[in-house]
Amino acid sequence: MNKKFPKQIPVFPLSGVIYFPRTNLPLNIFEDRYLELVNDSFRSNKLMGMVQSKKGNNLVYRVGCLGKISDYQETSDGRVLINLTGLTRFEITKEITNQKKYREFEVNYDKFQKDTIDPKNIALAYDKLNFIEKIEDIFNLEKFRSEIVELDGWGELSFSNLINSINNSKKISFDKFIYSLGIRFIGEVNAEILANEFKDLDVLISSSSNISVLENIDGLGPKAISSIIDFFSKEINKETIKNLKNHLTIIFIENETIDNFFSNKHLVFTGTLSELSRDEAKYLAKTKGAKILSSISKKTDFLIAGEKAGSKIDKATQLGVKILNEKEFLKKINL
Repeated sequence: MNKKFPKQIPVFPLSGVIYFPRTNLPLNIFEDRYLELVNDSFRSNKLMGMVQSKKGNNLVYRVGCLGKISDYQETSDGRVLINLTGLTRFEITKEITNQKKYREFEVNYDKFQKDTIDPKNIALAYDKLNFIEKIEDIFNLEKFRSEIVELDGWGELSFSNLINSINNSKKISFDKFIYSLGIRFIGEVNAEILANEFKDLDVLISSSSNISVLENIDGLGPKAISSIIDFFSKEINKETIKNLKNHLTIIFIENETIDNFFSNKHLVFTGTLSELSRDEAKYLAKTKGAKILSSISKKTDFLIAGEKAGSKIDKATQLGVKILNEKEFLKKINL
């Protein structure tokens, strides 16, 4: 085993991800368990593993890639944006039982010694890895089948599983597509707000330069609006979206209305919750028909405030927005 790399590593399982040594992978981290993983890794050796998950269960494929966090940015809405630089592939030997929110595995690097050869020989060893130059190239990997199956740790079965995973990801909801674009300050909530407002990708793109339209969308803050305008003003982003549309089926899913105390109410969450993570609380509220916003306005019905709520408490008070603590929220959500 290569002594430079740890035998036990935290692992982020993610379906449909192509990640090789000496490639860069941008990640938009928002789930509590993976925020904990990234923060723990960043405070220690900055190393974490990526591996493909198997659809419909908790299993993962046995070969993944170890990466080092080479860029780290925190956003105002609680997300973390990182860039992961691939170092070497690994083979999973067993999963480690732990008390953490994320998963850890014992891994072995012996089969992938060529991944760590001297940099001057990288071109010779990895001339076959230039498969993905643009995001949309992930959908054209079939033409590289013969090269990929010959790589260490791969084969016909692994390649077929990869292609199946990619094909299964070709149908995507509009809000998830917006979120996947990685627009700064556009997290899961803001992506859903944009999807519900525009319902169509072409309408979103044509409206993205109209600041008055964006400012009238309840829940979008000034930073998000500025980021949307900047993102869609760049021709390279428009070209990427155009190419992705040739491979994807993007569908708008209308939210079901559910009869509950919070049905059709606009909620904002702030602070730290004790019984649930904030993502879990948002999800629970959405299943009851609530609309989740990221910033407070006059149209906000409730502010759900945990510990260390910060300035949103003051703004809610100024606007006359009803404030509920976590206990009150859980009581109402279960009515």
